Parts: sequence; structure tokens; C-alpha cells
Amino acid sequence: MESNKRTGFSLIELLVVIALLGIVLAIAVPAMGNYLANCRLESACLQLQQEIRSAGQDALVNESVNYRVNFYRASEKYRVVDQLRPAAYHEVVMPGGVDLVLTNFQYDVLRFSARGAPTAGGHISLNSRQSGKYMYVIVAPVTGRTRISDAPPTGRD
Repeated sequence: MESNKRTGFSLIELLVVIALLGIVLAIAVPAMGNYLANCRLESACLQLQQEIRSAGQDALVNESVNYRVNFYRASEKYRVVDQLRPAAYHEVVMPGGVDLVLTNFQYDVLRFSARGAPTAGGHISLNSRQSGKYMYVIVAPVTGRTRISDAPPTGRD
């Protein structure tokens, strides 16, 4: 007694599975793109926060008022500069898709005192072109504490 039953998938079953995979991918791919764009934005904020902290520490260690961070909104970059050694600057270009939107520091320059604190508080606004999300690096006056926020800074920040 031999059985002539065939095993396998029919063409219709295969097409249904492919259609379902297509629907799942159509939903997942845009969400994944926004997720990656937001990761780039957060990474840029964390790097900027660390650069500001490092410049403040350098000013404190060297007891120098010559440290500053210059922001160039048009070219989407910033430079950490020691005015005594201007050729030894450290330049950071924003990652692709991240815009340096705004700073409220005078002349887009964050300066530090010899005690390592910023001479004025303020914030830097970054934006992801793909997701439209904004993030803010907020620098407290006096203490120089920096933090990252999804919410725009208030007058108390």
C-alpha cells in the first residue's frame, strides 16, 4: 500500500506568506528608520555633552579662561578651542541627518572660567531631519552641569 499523497506547500499558501511578510516589512522599515535617526540624534547630544564637560575640566586643570566651544550652525559643526593653542582645536561635525539648530550663547560661543564653569548658562538645540525630533543640551550657569532633555528648556534652566 503505497500512498500517493504529496507533501509541501501550494502556490497559494506561499503567496499568502509572502504577502504577510511584505505587510510586516512595510510597517517595520519606516519605524526602524526613525529609531536609527533618533539614535544618531541622541549620540550627537551625548558627544556634545561630553565635549563641554571636557572643555570645562581642561579650563579647571589649567586654571585658564582660554577654553571655549565655538558653534557653527551653517556648517553643522562645533570646535573645542584653547585660545593659547588655536591650532590644536578639536572639531566635531554633526552626524548625517542631525542639524545644529540653535544656541543661545552670545556669538554662538560657550566660554569657561578658570574654575571650569561656563561664563553663562544656555542650551544647544539639535534636530533629526528624518524623525523631526528635537533634543537639547542644557548647560547650567555657575555649576556648569550639563544635561540632555527632550523638552525645551524653561526660563529657569
